[in-house]
Amino acid sequence: MSVDFGMGYQFYKRLGVQVTMSLGLVNVIKGREEYRAFYYLPLKSARTNQLRIDFVF
Repeated sequence: MSVDFGMGYQFYKRLGVQVTMSLGLVNVIKGREEYRAFYYLPLKSARTNQLRIDFVF
């Protein structure tokens, strides 16, 4: 689950660019025991974030 926001610009009638940021809302680390089995560093939470640049035509 995430929240997306962004903006775009249309250069010509059929060409544009968009920049979108997606911020993760859900902690993907489920439990401490499971987490310690796979990772070394102690983290309290992990969320996925994404920055995307799209060329539209």
